[in-house]
Amino acid sequence: MFNFYSGYQQDAYHLFHFDLSDENIRVTNDEEAYEGHKQFKKNRKEIEARLKAMSTELAERQLENLQTVIRKPTGLKIDEYLEEHRQINYVYDYGDDWRILVSLEEVVEDYHYGYPTCAGLSGRRALQQSSYSH
Repeated sequence: MFNFYSGYQQDAYHLFHFDLSDENIRVTNDEEAYEGHKQFKKNRKEIEARLKAMSTELAERQLENLQTVIRKPTGLKIDEYLEEHRQINYVYDYGDDWRILVSLEEVVEDYHYGYPTCAGLSGRRALQQSSYSH
């Protein structure tokens, strides 16, 4: 839904992620982040020991970041999280760093689309400028 509204319908044209921070999960189309997380899970003890031995602020932040579970958007639905927590942080296009707070305002039981839609956009730059070209 979000990439459609930005004007870029191509999969993975821009990287994005949803932070499910209360569950320590990041849902992203960033294949490198996903593969890095798989590597961390596979070699967890070795990587943790190496980072702890470095004893620097950067190593501590890296270790903290590695604790976040990385999931692909095709492998996880965020609707239950959104219904429970009512808000979710969405970051789109890492170069421009669009940060969007998505808020659930209403759940419509007999909704005819079967998927979420945007009821309205607000804010300074609700839509990415269509004149932007690559």
